[in-house]
Amino acid sequence: MKIKIKKVYYCEFCGKHSLKPLNKHEKHCTMNPNRECHLCENYAHINLPKIIEKYKNSYELKEEDVGMEGFKSVKIVWKNEKITIDEIMNDVENCPVCALTVIRCAGLNKFPIDLCFDYQKELKKWWDVKNEYELERDFSDSQ
Repeated sequence: MKIKIKKVYYCEFCGKHSLKPLNKHEKHCTMNPNRECHLCENYAHINLPKIIEKYKNSYELKEEDVGMEGFKSVKIVWKNEKITIDEIMNDVENCPVCALTVIRCAGLNKFPIDLCFDYQKELKKWWDVKNEYELERDFSDSQ
């Protein structure tokens, strides 16, 4: 019988684990409020922790009795107006990865909150805009 003892590395933010160090993952983890974004590189321009706090403090979850013993209903109470995905996207300069970070870190991805955020759709839209801009820039440089 062989016995091997191995180190397991855990992300401090999301709990991902690996047999290899996760330094690079932690730097870009979407649960890290101080992350560096690979996509938009906006980490120098926008203050994600401030935006996360803004949304984290914008709602409360209240438990209500439903009349059955041991069962409760959870209701969301907005402190001001209901948050929309457009508002979040505007705050993070339309970066879908930064929006995902805000949603996850502020707890807006939990039931009963439904922002109708489609990460794949937003990512495709971001790349379409970026590629169109690059194409226009390359075309104007060649003339």
